[in-house]
Amino acid sequence: MSANTTTTQPRMTAEEFRLALENSGQTIVYRNYLEKLRAKAQQAPCQATTEHEIKGVANIHNAVQALWERAVPGLSDKELEWFTNCGAQADFFLGYLAETTERAGCLILNDTTTGAYEDKDSVADLLFFLAESIQTANALVTMSASANYRLLNKELFAAMATGNR
Repeated sequence: MSANTTTTQPRMTAEEFRLALENSGQTIVYRNYLEKLRAKAQQAPCQATTEHEIKGVANIHNAVQALWERAVPGLSDKELEWFTNCGAQADFFLGYLAETTERAGCLILNDTTTGAYEDKDSVADLLFFLAESIQTANALVTMSASANYRLLNKELFAAMATGNR
């Protein structure tokens, strides 16, 4: 494949993505997460606050998750539907990341002149970048699954919002 050739992966519909999540077990993980949140909400009365603790290191994944958790209760169905497309975008992104990583591997393997990745620092930088890229795609998948789950369970979230648990 030449460097100028790009491959585009077919975009998944929200329904195809939902089915893929169910088959991968991600939906079960997210349902378990929601059950824990629901149990926690039942133990403590809701308190309005404008300040939330943001946990973890300051990276793209944690930033997206923190913003999502704050924004999601106020999103309309139309907005949630838009966010369900994040999974398809993450799918495309990961395919492109894999292709780019493979090309970089070939360049590094065949490098006989520059030695750009001969020391541990340069290899570590590459691997940290790849890890951050994968975490970013994971944040998109999580948002998409959350939006899809909220759309499929509107009554549950409406009841939780009004206090009828």
